[in-house]
Amino acid sequence: MQSTPNTFRHWHMPKSHEVGNNHVEFIKILQGPTWITIEGKDNSRQRAIVTLLHGNEPSGLKAIHRFLQEEITPATNLGIFIVSVNAALLQPYFSHRYLPDETDFNRCFPNTLNNKSSNAQELLAIKIIDTLLEYEPEAIVDTHNTSAHSDAFAVAVSSRKEVLQLSQLFTNKLVVLDQELGTLIEQDLNCPVVTIEFGGFLDPKADTLALDTLQNFVSSD
Repeated sequence: MQSTPNTFRHWHMPKSHEVGNNHVEFIKILQGPTWITIEGKDNSRQRAIVTLLHGNEPSGLKAIHRFLQEEITPATNLGIFIVSVNAALLQPYFSHRYLPDETDFNRCFPNTLNNKSSNAQELLAIKIIDTLLEYEPEAIVDTHNTSAHSDAFAVAVSSRKEVLQLSQLFTNKLVVLDQELGTLIEQDLNCPVVTIEFGGFLDPKADTLALDTLQNFVSSD
């Protein structure tokens, strides 16, 4: 079992024949945390997707794999972070939220209670933040699944206009987080950031919703 590394691979413009025939083959090819960048029709703007912060929540990953297979050209430049690859690779595939000797990755981002990195996961979380800040996206979507059956809903740290506009691309249900947990959406990334819970990780409807709404997010002007 390989631990989560404190760094990531950068893969620019992967070709359809390089990403495998399905999301399981794709994750085996990645081997570890990966930052994928795709050039869009408008090279002056960026959007970003973060997926697989939890290794057992694959709907967003499945949608991204489809985009890469079809070599879709997004409306803007697109950055994609695929994070807990090592946890997803622990067999049975996509069954572990995080590795047994590690912690929930979406609790590793800095907050006022814990703003110092002390392990590989926290160092990687800081590098993810730094990369997103440098990339300067106009919006960031963090994709998840729930552990049990659930309708889709969004999570954010505010309900300001820009956040509502972004979350409503995916769902009309928004939960506003009112406590510090060390999550990605708590970070100041200079743009609206939402978590989308697409539904249960075993629900085919969650996969369909992720594909349809993420395609709208990356393709819409």
